[in-house]
Amino acid sequence: MNLSKKASFNILFVLIFIGISFLFDYHNIFNYPPSGSHTWRQTDCTSIIQNYYQNGMKFFEPRVHHVLGGEGKACPSEFPILYYITASIFQITQPHEGILKIINWLILLIGFFGLAKITLDLTQDIFYSLAVPILLVASPIIGFYSFNFLPNGPALGLCFLGCYFFHQFFKTEKVAWWIACIITFLFVGLLKIPTTVPFVAMYAILFLEKMNWVQFKSNGKIFKKGWLNLIPLVLVVFIIG
Repeated sequence: MNLSKKASFNILFVLIFIGISFLFDYHNIFNYPPSGSHTWRQTDCTSIIQNYYQNGMKFFEPRVHHVLGGEGKACPSEFPILYYITASIFQITQPHEGILKIINWLILLIGFFGLAKITLDLTQDIFYSLAVPILLVASPIIGFYSFNFLPNGPALGLCFLGCYFFHQFFKTEKVAWWIACIITFLFVGLLKIPTTVPFVAMYAILFLEKMNWVQFKSNGKIFKKGWLNLIPLVLVVFIIG
């Protein structure tokens, strides 16, 4: 694809999703407190942020506002990196719950961009490549939870981004893309373990290749290192654990 077509694609993607943001009224939802379904779960997220901000930014001591007694120390169901980043921004700006929404939305957009790039590479058609993320965000569930407090949106975005890295690894056979894929899916698993399903599928490909049951490339195998590629999987599982 020539440079002008790539630039057109990038500009169109940005303009379309700026338009979608206004269409979905995100500029007003930015100021909304936790609302709608799973309000209690959204409140947990904001509570951890506020406690980081107010209690010395101790990363490994996340807390919630526990009114029933005790110190409120919490064991979140996900790695609290997004809450810590938000609280760190609070140190520079005034505290505002909407900052986490922006972070989650931007991460999802990066994932959508990666998904669109995969589609563009496979179809060489700008319309179809942009239609895929637009159809996804048009889902009321994704549209609502994209600009929200919950980590589901950014986990999904990182999942798409990891798939883009794997696609690049498949094309170029450069190990750097595979390392980027592994690191990305590490954070996917730290945020939401069920979203690592594509990563499991990649290792299913490795197994099928190693057993010589399926050949996915006409000019050799995807995973040149064979079983050595299991080492990153073990590390990812260990770190998440």
